[in-house]
Amino acid sequence: MVAEAAAANGREAAIERELPVARGGWLAARVSASAKTHGGYVVFAHTGPVYLKGQGAPARRQEAANRFVREIDEAMAFIRKNYRFASEADLAVAMGRFQRGRRYYQKLAAAAAG
Repeated sequence: MVAEAAAANGREAAIERELPVARGGWLAARVSASAKTHGGYVVFAHTGPVYLKGQGAPARRQEAANRFVREIDEAMAFIRKNYRFASEADLAVAMGRFQRGRRYYQKLAAAAAG
């Protein structure tokens, strides 16, 4: 984590920061709160990565991509166990979105491996 901010009025937060970049990599924003969704679950969101080009390590490192694959697997297992969906079709839509992300990071890991 390189920056953190509390939400104003519990709804909005903004961070503006200059960060020195010594090598290629990526950045993402993550939001979490003690607030609950209408379904009673903790509010959480994560952006897609913004890739940085630079000297040194490649932006798409195998270890990071593999870690995302594991986290997606854990998230899918958690959702299957704990979430209630209105229908099997709704569950399939949600799992399909996770599967797309999983395939994407599997490809990144394979590309980084050479």
